[in-house]
Amino acid sequence: MKVYCYPAFDEKGNRTLLARAEGFEFSELPQWLQDRNKDVPAQESEIDVNDYACRWWLSKPVAENLLTQGWDASVWGPDKR
Repeated sequence: MKVYCYPAFDEKGNRTLLARAEGFEFSELPQWLQDRNKDVPAQESEIDVNDYACRWWLSKPVAENLLTQGWDASVWGPDKR
């Protein structure tokens, strides 16, 4: 599956990643995701949605979101334990 990834950092310094499946247009994303990622250059990538080891960020929930809704957005923050 071809995906377009938008890796960035949010205002708190947390890593963010928007992944959008080919065929799902950027303009179809929720407005807040468009606003947050409009200046982030898309990185084109080919993934196997059944091989979670093919990308560090790919998991079953992310794959399911890409297949069913056409996109997934994630945020990773520091471990505060």
